Amino acid sequence: MLPYFNGERTPVFDPDARGVIAGLTLRHTRGHLYRAICEGIAFGTRQILELLDGAGGGPATRVVAVGGGTQGGLWPQIVTDVTGRPQEIPEQTVGAAYGDALLAAIATGLVAPDTDWAKVATTTAVDPSTEPLYDVLYHAYLVCTPPPARTCTYSPTSSDRTSPPGDRVPVSDRWGPRS
Repeated sequence: MLPYFNGERTPVFDPDARGVIAGLTLRHTRGHLYRAICEGIAFGTRQILELLDGAGGGPATRVVAVGGGTQGGLWPQIVTDVTGRPQEIPEQTVGAAYGDALLAAIATGLVAPDTDWAKVATTTAVDPSTEPLYDVLYHAYLVCTPPPARTCTYSPTSSDRTSPPGDRVPVSDRWGPRS
């Protein structure tokens, strides 16, 4: 599944990208579709992590999951297995607002700059038995996805908030013909 049902941001930066559900048969249930959604998003996460790894900073040494998806256990396990990286799930999983509060507290001097509010509640470990299957599925995912955008420039005057920052360039002009 390509989970681009409202365009795609990182790493594709294409507001016109569309989702795909491939291989669906009458034997598939809602559970299969839910898992496919989780796996599709996990493949996108793996793609982003691999691009960051290759950007010169080396591999991420810590992956922390936040948000509502961390509560059920299945989605964090899928992301962990697909990426091959353990994930820490903090006690507070509210995400951005919690981080914003920490940054504000550091900026105003209420807490020390090295303060870490992300106390780990659990760590999701990689299940090595899933690696061969997820590697095959990930490569199939990459074949079906548009290539990552080469650059993304910020344009503070852009009034189109549905597109990525910078000038909109048609996909065919941005990447050339798909092979």
